[in-house]
Parts: sequence; C-alpha cells; structure tokens
Amino acid sequence: MLPRWHRCGLAIAPPAYNYGRARSDAYVLPFQHTEKEHHMKMMRLLMMGLLSVGFFAAGCSSSQPTEDKPMTEEQATEEEVTEEEGAEGHGEMHEGMMEEGAELAEAVARVINPEGEEIGTVTFKELADGGVQVSGSVSGLTPGNHGFHVHENTVCEAPDFKSAGGHFNPEAHEHGGPANEHNARHAGDFGNITANEEGVAEFDFVDTMISLREGLNNVAGQAMIVHADEDDLVSQPTGNAGGRVGCAVITVVE
Repeated sequence: MLPRWHRCGLAIAPPAYNYGRARSDAYVLPFQHTEKEHHMKMMRLLMMGLLSVGFFAAGCSSSQPTEDKPMTEEQATEEEVTEEEGAEGHGEMHEGMMEEGAELAEAVARVINPEGEEIGTVTFKELADGGVQVSGSVSGLTPGNHGFHVHENTVCEAPDFKSAGGHFNPEAHEHGGPANEHNARHAGDFGNITANEEGVAEFDFVDTMISLREGLNNVAGQAMIVHADEDDLVSQPTGNAGGRVGCAVITVVE
C-alpha cells in the first residue's frame, strides 16, 4: 500500500528524519550530562577530602607538646626578683627564730664564793623559737633575794670579784629589771634569785635579750655575779644590790 501522501495525489517527499543522528543524540546527550555531574561530584569529594586533611593536621598539631621557649633576659630578671622577695618575706615572718637545722648553743657557768669554793652551776641553752633559757642553783646564801647579773668583764678574781667590772650593758641603757623593755634595762639585768631557809636558790627562766652567738648582747665568755643583797631594779647603776658573794664565767659547751 502507498503512503498517505501518495494516495492523496501529492508528491510530497516525506520528512527527512535523520534516524541515525536522533539515535546518536538520544545516547550522547544523556552521557554528556552524566560526565558533567560526575566531574562536579569528584570536585566535591576532593574538596571534602582536603578539608578533612586540614582538620586532621590541625588536631595533630594542637595535641603535640610545645617546646619550652628560652627565657628572655627580662623574664629571667623578673623571676630572680620574685624569688628574692619571697626569701625576704620568709625571713621577716620568722624574725627572732633560729635558722632551721641550726645547732642550738649551750653554755655553763660554775659559781665560786670568795674563798674560791664552788657553790653552784648555771646553764644557758638557746631555744629554737628565740631566747636563752637560764637555769641552775646556788647555795651558801643568806635567805631572801640576791641580785643576779651578767657583768662586763671575763674574769672572776676572789675574794671581792671586782675584776668582773660593772654590769654587761653594750647598748648603754639604764639599769632595770628583766620584765622591762629591752631599751630600759641592761642586757645583763636578770633581776633577783631567791634563796630558801637553807640558803639555796633555784631558778629557771628565759631571757629574750641575750644570746650565745655573735652579736651585741652575746654573753658567752662574760662573768656573772651573785650579789649579797636584793636588786631594787630601780637604783642606778646597779640596783643597790650590795657586795659580790659569788662569781662565774659563762663558757660555751663545745
């Protein structure tokens, strides 16, 4: 059977379709879209990969220990000043206390009477929190109070013991008692010791003005005197304590 345009008497040529090209376009176009999308997808994947590597590298860098940078001269100076200030503060806090670990000094004084007989012993011991403990006993005394002082010289010559000199007073203060402020007494002013009815005086006290080490009020090597009478703690220059009935030289125990 003839095509319709032939039956109608028309000599019209049929449309010139290029079936091969149409088929080619039908396959090529979809393939071209797929390649473009594939390219974009690969670009996205590449960018995501680069970002992941960057984050990982940043995390590793932050987790690595940092090296200590050398201290500048200015920082070193500031640190030294801080340490010195701390040391000074520490010293002020413990003023009057013995240095930790320091050996505490001790001394002894053997008391003789005008006849040269030993009548007592006095011991001196440094205390860790400051001051010196003075303790002992002296016998052969009249009952009652007797002036008890450290003197300025280092010699005990019987029978009068005048060789001991005056009171130990390196800071040139007036005479007073042990309860007075340090600027209102001699370093050697120990006040009185009290003898009982048997004539024995026992004592134990702490004096915070004297020391057994280097310093103005170091009593090591000094003479000390027991007086015949009571020290009134007021009269100048010795408290009107009368004669000297006992003497001793303070000797540091090695």
